[in-house]
Amino acid sequence: MNQLTQNLLNQVNLKLKEKPLVYFCKDSERSTGLESLLTNYHVACADDNYLTRCLSKKTDVFCEQFVNKDSKITSTLELLSSPNLINWLKNVTHEQEFYGQFFQFNNPSAIKLVNLKGTILNNDVNLNRKFEDKLSQYKFLLENKIPIPQTIVGNISDYSYHDLNDELGAEFVVQLDRAHTGLGTFFIKNEGEWVKTQKALAGNIVKLSRVIKGTPYTINGCVTRRGIFVAGLQYQITGVPELTDGAGSTVGNDFSFANELQPEIKSQIFNLVRYVGELMQNDGFRGLFGIDLILENNLNPILIEINARQTANISLQTRLELKAGLTPLALINLAEFLNIQIEEDPPQQIMPLEGAQVFLRAKYDNFRINHALKSGVYRLQSDNAAIDWNSLQLKDGVILIDEEGDKPLVWQNDGYNLADIEPNTGGLILLFQAYNSIRNRTDEVARMQFNNRVVSSAGLSPWIIEAFSSIENIIK
Repeated sequence: MNQLTQNLLNQVNLKLKEKPLVYFCKDSERSTGLESLLTNYHVACADDNYLTRCLSKKTDVFCEQFVNKDSKITSTLELLSSPNLINWLKNVTHEQEFYGQFFQFNNPSAIKLVNLKGTILNNDVNLNRKFEDKLSQYKFLLENKIPIPQTIVGNISDYSYHDLNDELGAEFVVQLDRAHTGLGTFFIKNEGEWVKTQKALAGNIVKLSRVIKGTPYTINGCVTRRGIFVAGLQYQITGVPELTDGAGSTVGNDFSFANELQPEIKSQIFNLVRYVGELMQNDGFRGLFGIDLILENNLNPILIEINARQTANISLQTRLELKAGLTPLALINLAEFLNIQIEEDPPQQIMPLEGAQVFLRAKYDNFRINHALKSGVYRLQSDNAAIDWNSLQLKDGVILIDEEGDKPLVWQNDGYNLADIEPNTGGLILLFQAYNSIRNRTDEVARMQFNNRVVSSAGLSPWIIEAFSSIENIIK
């Protein structure tokens, strides 16, 4: 741990001795990364799964399903209305003031938390939306001359395919003002798809954009009084049909693959993120944010989207930063909201990180996990390792990923993060949602995390796609 990290951690924990920090989320994974380093840190979540159970051994966790297995809570707002949560919170805080942090939230959630004596360590919801909603974001980017795809904004019912074809090209993107995980994004490739989408979204004000050909990346930043910290450049794995039915849905991130970019391109990306962060800071924004971009012709960074909040990849990035001896953006974010002075200037370049993750997403609503698989540390091994030679049966915790059975994933031990993998074993983390749980379209079903790269110039490693296809067939 470097000196800046240690100093910030000491000051954050000094603050938390006075007032506890409670992280509120639906999925407990979003609260992880710093849990082993923070004192008086608590997590309140809705979903009971393997990771939640593991996390409860590291820090204090309230899960609605721990106390009510039939709970139907599906949001942070519903969680904050739970009598069980309120009673737990009274015990944790001794009915005194506390700090509250969200992954995602809305105004009603903020009001409930304040009424419970919480001080929110997030930006105002309306400020987030200014930068994150597609239409106001477009206006902000256009006014500040940030490189973005050619775009039209208007009522979808007012346009013909031929007019859009002339202005944006034969293929273009339609986006609703507000949606998540790609559900509000539609890729139009021909007139038939346009007519279908136009009918489904009739009357909506939408953003219509030219398709940019290139390589997708994502990167995080943190706005502080000391400056804009930039870290975590990742290749963004998007729209793999075996892993999601959403062409715009992210299904993974590869930090290692992103390291191969030329230094001058990394410098352009760094400057773009810093500039966007400075503009957001001018409007009062602080803390974590992320941007998605495409390298047009693998040369010019074109900004596609701002995520004005903690992004879903920060938990993994935090672990990779700690492993690399870097100060995590998640810790810098906490320090900023706790009004702790950061004593060092931000690095002036993107520091490399090694690791990757890949998700399997539900391809339809009401996807039920009908078969229980073991979460934990796995290794991809030979068929000999999968057999109990005394009984000549498959060992418990073996997932066959091909018909021949010569490439099994073999469970090694419990663990929910990369630090649980024994060094130099080639292991990976494989996490599943709880048995009998129901997931909606684009919700995460399973996740793999790696200490190494999983993407090459040819794309995502085929065995990972094969493994997730097999897993999907087993559990559905």
